[in-house]
Amino acid sequence: MSTAVTEPVASRAAIAAFPSRSRPACRPFLTSAAMAFCDLVALTLALAAGYGCWFLVNPTIPPFHPSLLLVPACTVAEFVFSGHYPGFGLTAVAHIRRICRGITLVYLLLAASTFLTKTFPRIPAAPSCWRGPSL
Repeated sequence: MSTAVTEPVASRAAIAAFPSRSRPACRPFLTSAAMAFCDLVALTLALAAGYGCWFLVNPTIPPFHPSLLLVPACTVAEFVFSGHYPGFGLTAVAHIRRICRGITLVYLLLAASTFLTKTFPRIPAAPSCWRGPSL
């Protein structure tokens, strides 16, 4: 009687009978596009909901101006260019840092463009230097 341990040998036919497991293809462009689209929809809905809630509180606000839609579009564009999408391999701290810098940059650029084009609304209670050009 032999005490040698033998390993089972699988035949080639047995190996071929089982399908090989393949990893699904990673598509970072589709992932990024889906994330950007969802962020754009969420930011636009948040803008509309915020405007609607403020309109319930203060019905004398001016009507919704289409230039407000630049905020979600510019925010998503900044996220795309700063590398948030698809965002694999970033820590939570890196995400928060990039989001804070990006949103700050977007709002500074939008404030500067509003000031330079002088399209900001007139505020009757504001000092004369804040009101913009008088007509």
